[in-house]
Amino acid sequence: MFCVNCGTQLPVDARFCLRCGAPAAGSLGLPEPAGEPTAQIRLWRGYVKAEFCVELEDPDTGGLRVERSHAFRWRRDEPPPAEREDVSEAYAGLVARLDALGWEQVGMRSPWYAQRFRPREDPRRAVGDDPPSGGRLRDVSQEGS
Repeated sequence: MFCVNCGTQLPVDARFCLRCGAPAAGSLGLPEPAGEPTAQIRLWRGYVKAEFCVELEDPDTGGLRVERSHAFRWRRDEPPPAEREDVSEAYAGLVARLDALGWEQVGMRSPWYAQRFRPREDPRRAVGDDPPSGGRLRDVSQEGS
């Protein structure tokens, strides 16, 4: 079970999030999203460039990378600053693609970019007439850089 506010993994019997204090979904009488696919934005950092990527949180796939942003220059160990124009454009573009594919945000983790997503209840509301991948995330783990 995960916190619906910040995305922190919670003990099964938790009534509140141990990190942010939000009520756990079970304590609100909300159904648990058992077996629901989720994805999280992560940072991939090479020697000179970096990019944000979306990985499915599925133990069977081992964190399969399914979408990615355009690259930006970043080679430090700490997270890139959200205020930098190239970083914010890469991040915003990736979030917009996820939204267009029918995914919605369900929580944040640390660092600032680590949003979690799940499929929308009714993905037809957000997917356009002719989305390039049919509204599904595509596997980019084998694509070249």
